[in-house]
Amino acid sequence: LAGMDDWHVSARRFSIDTVMKKIRVMFDQRTSMVQQLKNQQGRLIERATANLLPMEQIARGFSVVMGLGLFYWSVMRIPLADATAVSFISPLVVAALSPVVLGEKIGFHRWSAVVVGFMGAIILLRPGFEGDSLGYITAFGSGLCIGFFFTTNRKLAHAGAPFASIVYPAYLGAVIISPFIPFKWTPPR
Repeated sequence: LAGMDDWHVSARRFSIDTVMKKIRVMFDQRTSMVQQLKNQQGRLIERATANLLPMEQIARGFSVVMGLGLFYWSVMRIPLADATAVSFISPLVVAALSPVVLGEKIGFHRWSAVVVGFMGAIILLRPGFEGDSLGYITAFGSGLCIGFFFTTNRKLAHAGAPFASIVYPAYLGAVIISPFIPFKWTPPR
Protein backbone atom coordinates (compact mmCIF):
# COMPACT_ATOMS: atom_id res chain seq x y z
CA LEU A 1 0.00 0.00 0.00
CA ALA A 2 3.06 2.20 0.14
CA GLY A 3 3.22 4.65 -2.72
CA MET A 4 -0.56 4.68 -3.30
CA ASP A 5 -2.68 7.71 -2.74
CA ASP A 6 -5.53 7.66 -0.25
CA TRP A 7 -8.19 7.04 -2.90
CA HIS A 8 -6.53 3.86 -4.19
CA VAL A 9 -5.92 2.58 -0.66
CA SER A 10 -9.54 3.07 0.35
CA ALA A 11 -10.79 1.56 -2.94
CA ARG A 12 -8.61 -1.50 -2.45
CA ARG A 13 -9.70 -1.91 1.19
CA PHE A 14 -13.33 -1.48 0.16
CA SER A 15 -13.04 -4.10 -2.59
CA ILE A 16 -11.29 -6.58 -0.30
CA ASP A 17 -13.86 -5.92 2.41
CA THR A 18 -16.68 -6.37 -0.11
CA VAL A 19 -15.25 -9.63 -1.41
CA MET A 20 -14.84 -10.97 2.14
CA LYS A 21 -18.43 -10.04 2.96
CA LYS A 22 -19.65 -11.80 -0.18
CA ILE A 23 -17.65 -14.90 0.72
CA ARG A 24 -19.12 -14.82 4.22
CA VAL A 25 -22.65 -14.48 2.83
CA MET A 26 -22.05 -17.32 0.35
CA PHE A 27 -20.72 -19.54 3.15
CA ASP A 28 -23.74 -18.73 5.32
CA GLN A 29 -26.08 -19.47 2.43
CA ARG A 30 -24.27 -22.73 1.69
CA THR A 31 -24.50 -23.76 5.34
CA SER A 32 -28.22 -23.05 5.43
CA MET A 33 -28.69 -24.91 2.11
CA VAL A 34 -26.91 -27.97 3.53
CA GLN A 35 -29.20 -27.87 6.57
CA GLN A 36 -32.25 -27.57 4.32
CA LEU A 37 -31.07 -30.51 2.21
CA LYS A 38 -30.60 -32.64 5.32
CA ASN A 39 -34.13 -31.79 6.43
CA GLN A 40 -35.51 -32.48 2.96
CA GLN A 41 -33.63 -35.76 2.75
CA GLY A 42 -35.13 -36.87 6.05
CA ARG A 43 -38.60 -35.97 4.83
CA LEU A 44 -37.90 -37.70 1.52
CA ILE A 45 -36.96 -40.94 3.24
CA GLU A 46 -40.02 -40.64 5.45
CA ARG A 47 -42.29 -40.13 2.45
CA ALA A 48 -40.58 -42.91 0.50
CA THR A 49 -41.29 -45.46 3.18
CA ALA A 50 -44.82 -44.28 3.98
CA ASN A 51 -47.81 -45.86 2.21
CA LEU A 52 -45.70 -48.44 0.45
CA LEU A 53 -46.99 -51.69 -0.90
CA PRO A 54 -43.75 -53.64 -0.55
CA MET A 55 -44.90 -56.89 -2.15
CA GLU A 56 -46.21 -55.05 -5.21
CA GLN A 57 -43.02 -52.98 -5.38
CA ILE A 58 -40.94 -56.17 -5.16
CA ALA A 59 -43.03 -57.84 -7.89
CA ARG A 60 -42.58 -54.72 -10.03
CA GLY A 61 -38.83 -54.71 -9.50
CA PHE A 62 -38.57 -58.43 -10.17
CA SER A 63 -40.54 -58.09 -13.41
CA VAL A 64 -38.28 -55.37 -14.80
CA VAL A 65 -35.13 -57.30 -13.87
CA MET A 66 -36.50 -60.47 -15.44
CA GLY A 67 -37.73 -58.60 -18.52
CA LEU A 68 -34.36 -57.01 -19.17
CA GLY A 69 -32.51 -60.22 -18.40
CA LEU A 70 -34.68 -62.21 -20.78
CA PHE A 71 -34.26 -59.55 -23.46
CA TYR A 72 -30.46 -59.67 -23.22
CA TRP A 73 -30.57 -63.46 -23.27
CA SER A 74 -32.74 -63.42 -26.38
CA VAL A 75 -30.36 -61.00 -28.12
CA MET A 76 -27.57 -63.50 -27.54
CA ARG A 77 -29.56 -66.14 -29.45
CA ILE A 78 -31.50 -64.28 -32.16
CA PRO A 79 -30.98 -61.09 -34.18
CA LEU A 80 -31.59 -57.80 -32.36
CA ALA A 81 -34.38 -56.77 -34.73
CA ASP A 82 -36.30 -59.99 -34.09
CA ALA A 83 -35.82 -59.76 -30.32
CA THR A 84 -37.00 -56.16 -30.29
CA ALA A 85 -40.03 -56.88 -32.49
CA VAL A 86 -41.16 -59.83 -30.37
CA SER A 87 -40.59 -57.99 -27.07
CA PHE A 88 -42.75 -55.12 -28.31
CA ILE A 89 -45.79 -57.09 -27.16
CA SER A 90 -45.50 -55.24 -23.84
CA PRO A 91 -48.15 -52.61 -24.76
CA LEU A 92 -50.46 -55.46 -25.68
CA VAL A 93 -49.85 -57.01 -22.26
CA VAL A 94 -50.67 -53.65 -20.65
CA ALA A 95 -53.94 -53.48 -22.59
CA ALA A 96 -54.79 -57.06 -21.65
CA LEU A 97 -53.96 -56.59 -17.94
CA SER A 98 -55.50 -53.16 -17.45
CA PRO A 99 -59.09 -54.40 -16.91
CA VAL A 100 -57.93 -56.92 -14.32
CA VAL A 101 -55.24 -54.95 -12.50
CA LEU A 102 -56.33 -51.34 -13.00
CA GLY A 103 -60.08 -51.80 -13.37
CA GLU A 104 -60.18 -49.99 -16.70
CA LYS A 105 -62.77 -50.72 -19.33
CA ILE A 106 -61.52 -51.86 -22.71
CA GLY A 107 -63.82 -51.64 -25.72
CA PHE A 108 -64.25 -54.08 -28.58
CA HIS A 109 -61.90 -52.17 -30.89
CA ARG A 110 -59.04 -52.23 -28.40
CA TRP A 111 -59.54 -55.93 -27.65
CA SER A 112 -59.48 -56.68 -31.37
CA ALA A 113 -56.26 -54.65 -31.69
CA VAL A 114 -54.74 -56.67 -28.84
CA VAL A 115 -55.73 -59.95 -30.51
CA VAL A 116 -54.31 -58.84 -33.87
CA GLY A 117 -51.10 -57.70 -32.11
CA PHE A 118 -50.69 -61.06 -30.37
CA MET A 119 -51.27 -62.82 -33.69
CA GLY A 120 -48.52 -60.66 -35.19
CA ALA A 121 -46.22 -61.66 -32.34
CA ILE A 122 -47.04 -65.33 -32.98
CA ILE A 123 -46.19 -64.84 -36.65
CA LEU A 124 -42.88 -63.31 -35.61
CA LEU A 125 -42.31 -66.32 -33.38
CA ARG A 126 -42.50 -68.38 -36.56
CA PRO A 127 -44.84 -71.24 -35.73
CA GLY A 128 -42.41 -73.62 -37.42
CA PHE A 129 -39.77 -72.26 -35.03
CA GLU A 130 -37.23 -71.67 -37.76
CA GLY A 131 -34.12 -70.44 -36.04
CA ASP A 132 -33.44 -70.58 -32.36
CA SER A 133 -36.83 -71.12 -30.73
CA LEU A 134 -35.50 -70.47 -27.22
CA GLY A 135 -34.39 -67.00 -28.29
CA TYR A 136 -37.88 -66.14 -29.55
CA ILE A 137 -39.55 -67.55 -26.46
CA THR A 138 -37.26 -65.53 -24.16
CA ALA A 139 -38.00 -62.37 -26.18
CA PHE A 140 -41.72 -63.12 -25.78
CA GLY A 141 -41.20 -63.62 -22.02
CA SER A 142 -39.32 -60.33 -21.92
CA GLY A 143 -42.31 -58.55 -23.45
CA LEU A 144 -44.64 -60.19 -20.91
CA CYS A 145 -42.46 -59.12 -17.96
CA ILE A 146 -42.01 -55.56 -19.21
CA GLY A 147 -45.75 -55.29 -19.85
CA PHE A 148 -46.40 -56.38 -16.27
CA PHE A 149 -43.86 -53.79 -15.10
CA PHE A 150 -45.67 -51.02 -17.02
CA THR A 151 -49.01 -52.07 -15.58
CA THR A 152 -47.74 -52.12 -12.01
CA ASN A 153 -46.07 -48.73 -12.60
CA ARG A 154 -49.47 -47.29 -13.34
CA LYS A 155 -51.07 -49.03 -10.38
CA LEU A 156 -48.39 -47.93 -7.90
CA ALA A 157 -47.99 -44.39 -9.24
CA HIS A 158 -49.77 -42.88 -6.24
CA ALA A 159 -48.87 -45.49 -3.64
CA GLY A 160 -45.75 -43.74 -2.38
CA ALA A 161 -43.03 -41.30 -3.23
CA PRO A 162 -41.41 -41.38 -6.67
CA PHE A 163 -38.16 -42.03 -4.82
CA ALA A 164 -39.45 -45.46 -3.76
CA SER A 165 -40.51 -46.27 -7.32
CA ILE A 166 -36.94 -45.70 -8.43
CA VAL A 167 -35.17 -47.36 -5.51
CA TYR A 168 -37.07 -50.65 -5.30
CA PRO A 169 -36.27 -51.93 -8.82
CA ALA A 170 -32.69 -50.66 -8.61
CA TYR A 171 -31.94 -52.35 -5.29
CA LEU A 172 -33.79 -55.51 -6.25
CA GLY A 173 -31.86 -55.63 -9.50
CA ALA A 174 -28.58 -55.27 -7.62
CA VAL A 175 -29.54 -58.03 -5.20
CA ILE A 176 -30.67 -60.42 -7.95
CA ILE A 177 -27.81 -59.79 -10.38
CA SER A 178 -24.88 -59.46 -7.96
CA PRO A 179 -24.48 -63.20 -7.24
CA PHE A 180 -23.96 -63.88 -10.96
CA ILE A 181 -21.21 -61.31 -11.46
CA PRO A 182 -18.27 -63.47 -10.31
CA PHE A 183 -19.27 -66.22 -12.75
CA LYS A 184 -19.97 -64.07 -15.82
CA TRP A 185 -17.60 -61.12 -15.35
CA THR A 186 -15.19 -60.40 -18.16
CA PRO A 187 -12.74 -57.52 -17.96
CA PRO A 188 -13.39 -54.65 -20.37
CA ARG A 189 -11.33 -54.64 -23.54
